[in-house]
Amino acid sequence: FVGKKAPLKLEDVEAVASATVTSEAVVEAVNNAFASINAEKPETEEPKTEEPAAAGVKGSGEGFGGDVDVEVVFDADGVIESVKIDEETFAETVGIGTNVLDDEDFLKSFVGKKAPLKLEDVEAVAGATVTSEAVVEAINNAFENR
Repeated sequence: FVGKKAPLKLEDVEAVASATVTSEAVVEAVNNAFASINAEKPETEEPKTEEPAAAGVKGSGEGFGGDVDVEVVFDADGVIESVKIDEETFAETVGIGTNVLDDEDFLKSFVGKKAPLKLEDVEAVAGATVTSEAVVEAINNAFENR
């Protein structure tokens, strides 16, 4: 179903073998959901213009294996909307510093917080304190660069 445009027909999707009736029911449910979403929209609604995605600001902090580069999106008040670590330049110790890349909660813990930050403002990744500090430093540098 991913990437398909509703309304759908059974031929538009790959039905499950020996489950044609169930597959048809799923297609019907998707079409009903699509129809109800469109029915809720008033016909006089003007087309919405999407705001352009906010541009990220880059910053860098000194980690154990070198610089840790981030891209941060801030709102107008300096509140963090998103944080992304540049994995291409990331050179922290595998299995230790690299844990910050695998810990989704770590990066999400910055969202909604106002920069500048201290390490105490977020929960550092266990065993990767230096790298966690580097991410905080990089975010603060990005804040100063905005």
